[in-house]
Amino acid sequence: AVNATLIAGTYLVIAVLGSYAAARALRVSPGLSVAAALFATFNVHLLYWDAGSWTPALIGFAWFTWFVAAVWWTRRDIRFAAAIPVAGFMLVTAGWPHAMIAAGVVALIAGLQQLFEKKWGLRQALTFSAACIATALLSAPTWITAKVFADWAARAPHGLFNDGFLT
Repeated sequence: AVNATLIAGTYLVIAVLGSYAAARALRVSPGLSVAAALFATFNVHLLYWDAGSWTPALIGFAWFTWFVAAVWWTRRDIRFAAAIPVAGFMLVTAGWPHAMIAAGVVALIAGLQQLFEKKWGLRQALTFSAACIATALLSAPTWITAKVFADWAARAPHGLFNDGFLT
């Protein structure tokens, strides 16, 4: 139980820092960014369910905040594009599909918004696209092993099953 608490605490700190970075990337004032980070991270669902029993969800949320920060900083300055694959890799290896889907939606909307508002030229759009593709390529080993070992790792006769207590 002590190790699980340490792991949860570590990822709660990562989530707080990522939430603060994402809020600052959205140009929220420092004081309100602190409040947003605390409210986003220390909500009842995240503390009770995710930190207590669904560790991949907590880890996925923690890295999702950093992914959002990376995407929004990249919108402001394309030189931050290198942070997208790093945050994306960490997010995918957390293993929480909802965070992966949310990250894809965020990246798609941010990229399309930049193109439609004509804030990016071809070079910036290609750089952003390359960062997103690099995220997929870096996380390919995660997807490949999940596919290869899915039948072997199934914990129930009808496929994957979880009792809600992964710690």
